[in-house]
Amino acid sequence: MAKRYKIRIKRKEMVLKEDEVLWISKHQKKLEQYAGKWIAVLGNKLIGTGDSVKEVMSIAKRKGIKELPLVTMVPKKDEGMYVL
Repeated sequence: MAKRYKIRIKRKEMVLKEDEVLWISKHQKKLEQYAGKWIAVLGNKLIGTGDSVKEVMSIAKRKGIKELPLVTMVPKKDEGMYVL
């Protein structure tokens, strides 16, 4: 089972998903095609891409995914990674 790390930020709890972070780091080349787009990753699978967080969360919901995926924007070449 994947390790989950709970972090408290201003009274909100965030779960850092190790499997998803590792998947993203191992698939940087594949993800280059989504530069500037938002992606949702759950476990070892890319479950959606889009122009907004709302769009990728809607894709996850339509696919029947109940667990909160890791959502991040794929950075352009000169940008850093965004994680929600």
